[in-house]
Amino acid sequence: MIPDQQIKHTIKVNPMITKSDDLTFSEHFAEFRKKIIITLIFFIIFFGISWFFRNDLLNIYLLPLKKAMAVYKGKVVLLKIMDKFIIHLKTCGFFAVLASIPIAYLNVWDFVSPALYKKEKFFMLFFLFGSLIFLFSGLFLSYFYVIPYGFQYLMKYSLNPSGFFFKQIIPNEITLSLSEHIAFTQKFLLIFGFVFRVPLVMIIISKIGLIKVDFFKKHRKILYVFSLFVSALFTPPDPFTMIAMGIPLILLYEFGIFMSSFFLKFGKKEKIDD
Repeated sequence: MIPDQQIKHTIKVNPMITKSDDLTFSEHFAEFRKKIIITLIFFIIFFGISWFFRNDLLNIYLLPLKKAMAVYKGKVVLLKIMDKFIIHLKTCGFFAVLASIPIAYLNVWDFVSPALYKKEKFFMLFFLFGSLIFLFSGLFLSYFYVIPYGFQYLMKYSLNPSGFFFKQIIPNEITLSLSEHIAFTQKFLLIFGFVFRVPLVMIIISKIGLIKVDFFKKHRKILYVFSLFVSALFTPPDPFTMIAMGIPLILLYEFGIFMSSFFLKFGKKEKIDD
């Protein structure tokens, strides 16, 4: 038997034992609750700032629509008396959530990192930073490229009066509900933001051994077709927007294969070194 004093000494000098290991379950829960409260406080702060600039944020949603509306003589209208107020709540909430995501990730890192080994910290940092980069890259591509061209195509399609035998007798006019436009734009942004996280999902799946990297390599052609199908499903029905989403999906898939292979080799190397 090892004396109690020797056990205490071993625990004291072991570098892998952290302060978080000395906390009870209730203390861990209190710390976790504290991180959530901090994130919520920042969300409220960001929401307040967004509310101060609420009309400017609303114009951000309308900018991708401006060129198409000018070309096709459309107009945006409010259909209900409460629409403007509800729209302001949606826009401010959306931007407050986006601004709070980095804060939430920092709190997750601060809570989890003391209990992680060095290689686990590296993987966690890669996941958190990669998640932010892919999320905002998807939002950027969607806002500046896909949405403007998608609106132009849909408006051109809607105002096309030609038929097989006759032209449309009554001319079309584009009148968009501002509330529906905001909801459509937010949905589109979120779809691109989450779709761009495909590499991270692939890395996690391969890391835990649920699906091997060889499976991704072997079935890449099928998944190329699937990527184009997904892009056709979530984008307006024109070739440009389908390709604009399909090609990044394919590139993200290849990047996911590369990074999954890297982490697999990195894990094997760590085991050999140990």
